[in-house]
Amino acid sequence: MRIRLNDIDAAGVVFGPRLIALAHEAAEDALREAGLDFAMVLKEGAYALPLVRIESDFAAPVRHGDELVPTVVVARTGGKSFTLEIRLDLADGTRAATVTQTQVVIGLPERRPMALPAEVVAALGRLTPPGPPPAG
Repeated sequence: MRIRLNDIDAAGVVFGPRLIALAHEAAEDALREAGLDFAMVLKEGAYALPLVRIESDFAAPVRHGDELVPTVVVARTGGKSFTLEIRLDLADGTRAATVTQTQVVIGLPERRPMALPAEVVAALGRLTPPGPPPAG
């Protein structure tokens, strides 16, 4: 993920909420590659995956032109929700940020929590398993 001009603030670094958005984009891309396409989920309309919790730790500034290498791992899988940890590292291996996001599955149109669909469980199983963060 290359940091572009529209990603930075007047101080020349990526604003914290933008890093969270980049992490969410990385998670969506990783889930799509693992077989869960949010666009199809929304189009089919049987369920949705709203975010219910986001936590972030910022460790190093990210500037225009930097390359971020995202790693998305499953931190927790529950009966009706899951938590992903998105690690954003600079190209030199320095950890820039860690974002943890929890999503719940709600059935539509009722908008009530439901059990994780088999396709969600399968996609989560294809993501990188949790492991220790790289040194840095």
